[in-house]
Amino acid sequence: MQVDLFTQVLVPVVGGLGIFMLGLEFMSNGIQSLAVNKMRALLAKFAGTPSRGVMGGTFITGIIQSSTAMTVLVVGLVNAGVIGLRPAIAVIMGANIGTTLGNGLIALPGTAAGFVMEGLRPRAPAMR
Repeated sequence: MQVDLFTQVLVPVVGGLGIFMLGLEFMSNGIQSLAVNKMRALLAKFAGTPSRGVMGGTFITGIIQSSTAMTVLVVGLVNAGVIGLRPAIAVIMGANIGTTLGNGLIALPGTAAGFVMEGLRPRAPAMR
């Protein structure tokens, strides 16, 4: 079986990157058209210092249980110019810490925290 490098590898990769960039542009335009001033004030308060950014990212990721969604949101906000790159790095670091802590608590065998976290973990409909 011979693989055509252009049609089976290069076109899907370039097409996927193009769709990703288009989605990022749409998200940036949508965020800019929202209440940018309120969001800026909230994020400036939320991610004013690196330690608060890390704690906030950890907390929000613990609530939404998805560091990927948090990272995509923060990248969109940076692209829209709502927050700067340095606070975004702190928030993304907090998002990754939040995911690690959540998974670590779920993995604790036989402890009360492990059972509670397992019960709170969101499940996909196909896994029920």
